Amino acid sequence: MKARTQSQLESPRSGDPRRRSGSAHRTGSTGVERGAVLIEFATLMPLLMIMTMGIFQTGLILFQQQALHSAAREGAREAAYPESTAADINQAATDAMVGASFGTTPTVVITPSVEQPCLDRTGEAVTVQLSATATLDIPFVAGQTVNLSSTATFRCE
Repeated sequence: MKARTQSQLESPRSGDPRRRSGSAHRTGSTGVERGAVLIEFATLMPLLMIMTMGIFQTGLILFQQQALHSAAREGAREAAYPESTAADINQAATDAMVGASFGTTPTVVITPSVEQPCLDRTGEAVTVQLSATATLDIPFVAGQTVNLSSTATFRCE
């Protein structure tokens, strides 16, 4: 190996801290840099807040859809009994939606639409359909409504 001379050891490539550009060790930031960071933060913060609220609202809509689906299933389960009436089915569906709030009162449609859908219909299908609307509360998208619906079918016992 060749011995290095003193000038080679002090070259910019050898790591002289006075010669390096883009040093990882910063001595301090200027007021201009802090002002630029503040402006960047101020421009991005509203966008981040809108995105966060959109994610939150999407979660609420999914919760409401799941509650509607669960209520339709509970209503259809109640409808499968021969002695169940339309009022019993509506009550079972309404009770299953505890905790979920909708923009409108959910509507319940029972098929076949008779007072006792499974009376003398053993083995045939009974369907309960629920529908409601939910409102999005996101800035700049306010007032948008989402139509939610769910259907459940059971066999009559």
